[in-house]
Amino acid sequence: MKSKITIGRDKNGNRIARIKNATGRAFAIQTNGNLPTTHRDGITDATGAEVAAHIIQYGTAKQRAAIGLRPLSASRYYIQRKGGGYLETVDEFESGQDARAMLAEYIMSDPSAVYRISTRPCKAWMERGQA
Repeated sequence: MKSKITIGRDKNGNRIARIKNATGRAFAIQTNGNLPTTHRDGITDATGAEVAAHIIQYGTAKQRAAIGLRPLSASRYYIQRKGGGYLETVDEFESGQDARAMLAEYIMSDPSAVYRISTRPCKAWMERGQA
């Protein structure tokens, strides 16, 4: 992450981390609850990773771009499988046409589960760093 992070307070007195890169507009994240290690210890070696993890899960496209992540967009399609009480993302595509073609293959190969196309992956898919 090539952004500058500073600690400060917002107008209500809440502790915030300000994130600014060379090309974009700065933004802030309240640390209490969102960045617990940074809230407790201030800026450390773990702050960058904590900010990145928060932005991956909750950030906007501009925030993702500010820290060097590819923006989430509707041009990504995920096939999700629901069966046995679990929901999982099983595949990812850049076009809806490819996703629909593969969806038919998944349905034929495993009729015991329910498959669908989504524009968002499940949490486990994102935690594995595939999104």
